[in-house]
Amino acid sequence: ARARAAAALTAANNGYTETDYLVNDWGTLLYIHSTASTAVSGADTPAAAFGLSDGAIDAMSKVPTKEQRELQDNKDNHKQLLLNYEAGIQGDYEADRLVSIHGFVLDGISKIDVATALNGAGGILEAYDGALAKIALIPTKADDALTAAKAAAKIALTDLFNLKNAADYAGTGYQDVIDRHAAGQNALDAAATLSALESVLNQYKNSINAVETKMKTVTDLITALPALGGIAALTTENEGKVQAARAAYDALTPTQQAAVSAETVARLQAKETRLIELAQSKTDAEKLGDEILALVSVTQIGHLTDGKAAAVADARSAYDGVAGAIKLNADQRAYLATAAGYTDVLTRLEAREDGVRTQEGCKAAAQSVSDKIDAIKNLLDGNSITLAHETQIADAEGSYGALS
Repeated sequence: ARARAAAALTAANNGYTETDYLVNDWGTLLYIHSTASTAVSGADTPAAAFGLSDGAIDAMSKVPTKEQRELQDNKDNHKQLLLNYEAGIQGDYEADRLVSIHGFVLDGISKIDVATALNGAGGILEAYDGALAKIALIPTKADDALTAAKAAAKIALTDLFNLKNAADYAGTGYQDVIDRHAAGQNALDAAATLSALESVLNQYKNSINAVETKMKTVTDLITALPALGGIAALTTENEGKVQAARAAYDALTPTQQAAVSAETVARLQAKETRLIELAQSKTDAEKLGDEILALVSVTQIGHLTDGKAAAVADARSAYDGVAGAIKLNADQRAYLATAAGYTDVLTRLEAREDGVRTQEGCKAAAQSVSDKIDAIKNLLDGNSITLAHETQIADAEGSYGALS
């Protein structure tokens, strides 16, 4: 009985390979075999011998191999990872959800305990990853906040959309608004963070508002109206632009017109008023130009008193902007200098002024001679003329002869 028990023990021992074990574990296995062999050899009954042998064989079978040790280490590591993960997310979830998470962790640990391999079906990683996947489906507090914020953002975008009126758009404009609203809703759903959500909301609000309305078209037309600084700006093209802006504004409904800013409407009105002012300014300039071109030549001293010289003086005052029913400004004078049919206005005015100055000179010379003759006449009337006045008479005679 001792021999058979010892043989069985030795056979079991021979079934183990040293390279399959860590040093300490191989030493344990040898110790069990050695101790049991000694005990079996001293057994006093067959039952004792086989009992000792069977016990030792069982003990040796429980000494873990390297592979078994590695598997157990992986189990312990992954179970601890699950426990650590659970501990680290306690503040991220509401209490009722933490209960569910704890259940998933315990289930994962149970599956890891019975796993026979690291990988594959039923393996450690499958159990570990499965537990994490279930936990990932449970919404966190941040998820709840993001969900609530998404709902609010979608309402805000829809509120903006609802303010848009199809009648305010031309062509495909309103369809663009519809498409941008739909795209915005999808983008809000896809936002992964609160900051991204805010950015998406602002992006699509701006996108919807950017679709050009009839009111914006009118506003752009009015804003782009040219500066009407002077008569030179009074062109058919510029008049057409102002008229087109007015027609576009008048085509709006009263509600749409109310959406155009008061400042923009005032700008249109100012441009219309300016066109009227420039047209009147041009008319006044041409009227005075015609009057100047019609001035007659001052060729006789008599013209100085019959209104012709006065007309020249009045024309000069009006041209210089000093006095008169029409007083030209610099813009009007510049217009006359280049306008067809009026480029000779200033030259004509200066020529007439030269004629006035010439006749004034003639008048002054004639008056001087007249004064000299009157002085001699006074001498004759007083019978006081003498040879001493010969020079005076000769001077008056010479001056008279010099007159034109």
